Amino acid sequence: VLARLGQDPPVSLITLDLTLEHEDGLSLVREIRARRNIPVIMITGRTAPIDRVIGLEHGADDYIAKPFDM
Repeated sequence: VLARLGQDPPVSLITLDLTLEHEDGLSLVREIRARRNIPVIMITGRTAPIDRVIGLEHGADDYIAKPFDM
């Protein structure tokens, strides 16, 4: 994700899960915010209210808990 931020066409929105195989989603959103001001929406299975607060505090613009309805 981070390598893609400086490439064309520009990234206009990132959807990010908190639970990633090789990275921590919270660390990744902090790194994204340090480099660019791109909207980040976390979509994750972590449903506790504290997880939402932590996600938003780390830089997410919105936090959507799975499963969700359209």
